[in-house]
Amino acid sequence: MIIMFKRGRRAERKKGIALKKLDPPGTFSLHEVSLPDTLRMACQLLCAPREVVIIGVVPKEVAFGLDLTPDLQAALPRVIHTVLAELT
Repeated sequence: MIIMFKRGRRAERKKGIALKKLDPPGTFSLHEVSLPDTLRMACQLLCAPREVVIIGVVPKEVAFGLDLTPDLQAALPRVIHTVLAELT
């Protein structure tokens, strides 16, 4: 399941997303190994979770930096609330 926020409000909630939709050709990850690659490896090792919930914020722009943008700071309480709701 993927839950995404856009400017503080819930923008999307999707279930049953295929791994290939999360990792289309030509994409890259700043973290070396993408989430879909990690999940594929977990499937191969027979230790994949039954469900993965991804909670994210749609970026206004993507840039390098160390601090949260004001938009992300504003969205953070809603994201935290959503994470806690998913865990309970």
